[in-house]
Amino acid sequence: MPFKALANIPKVNKGIRVPVPKISSNRAPFSGSATPSAMIYIACSGPQPSKKPLKKPPTLLIDSDALDNNDQINDDFKNIFSSSKTVLADFSGVKTDMHSHLIPGINDGARTIEDSIALARRMHELGYRKLITTPHIQQDYFKNTPEIILGGLEKVRTALKAENISVEIEAAAEYLLDDGFEELAARGNLLTFSGKHILVELSYFNPNPNLKTIVFNLQVDGYKVILAHPERYTYWFSSFEKYEDLKDRGVLFQMNLVSLAGFYPDPVKKYAEKFIEKGMIDLVGTDMHNMNYMAALENSLKEKSLARLIESGKLLNNML
Repeated sequence: MPFKALANIPKVNKGIRVPVPKISSNRAPFSGSATPSAMIYIACSGPQPSKKPLKKPPTLLIDSDALDNNDQINDDFKNIFSSSKTVLADFSGVKTDMHSHLIPGINDGARTIEDSIALARRMHELGYRKLITTPHIQQDYFKNTPEIILGGLEKVRTALKAENISVEIEAAAEYLLDDGFEELAARGNLLTFSGKHILVELSYFNPNPNLKTIVFNLQVDGYKVILAHPERYTYWFSSFEKYEDLKDRGVLFQMNLVSLAGFYPDPVKKYAEKFIEKGMIDLVGTDMHNMNYMAALENSLKEKSLARLIESGKLLNNML
């Protein structure tokens, strides 16, 4: 049986058969070259006719895992095998980002107004039409107030308008459930969005011992509690029932998109995917801080688990 070498990819160790689509004779299917270490072959069943066309399309033997990991294969060649159901072009299916740090100089996100503009511009290019930015409020580190946050929001709005970036932007906060949160809640001046949704986070070292009471009191006061990035609380990885208990109490879960791109140490990505598989994610956020986050955000578009999540119709982002 004759074989014709088509392209090089690493580690071809198992094959799947997919039909090769027709390619116009005046356009190469891909350009560039890959590092030679293994080969993809077109396998023809029977002798190759010299004049007559094949009665059926040839079959391409390809290791799909190797294809996903081969950065040197040209995007045109990858698109032959990719479908819109597994590779996303942008975040237009999400529409609204509800977790970011775009107000400059008040927490660990954007440092300057130029940073804010660059981040917002790129997010708009990636399909976002509304940004709800959420600066940290913490007792010890980021002692922001509604006045500081809303004042910074107006500066960002003015700058985006001057740059003709037509993205809607609002502000709330990301509240750390620390020792000072209950006092803030008692004052009743909490920053929320879209009908008393409040974004909260836990310490990365241990949860607040009064967590259940805090959640209950917020809900009694009419707040809809959203837990930021549950996939990052490693102390609960061996006690998954803690997450399930919060879900049973009506807490919404917001996953960081960059978690799917491997932005954080292992096994954060694994647990992000586990939450998706179990249908526990209600919202996704960029947690945008800087251009390092932006690069990871763009990489998350390649993740099939994200495509499945968006296509599930379970996300609430576009209702905010």
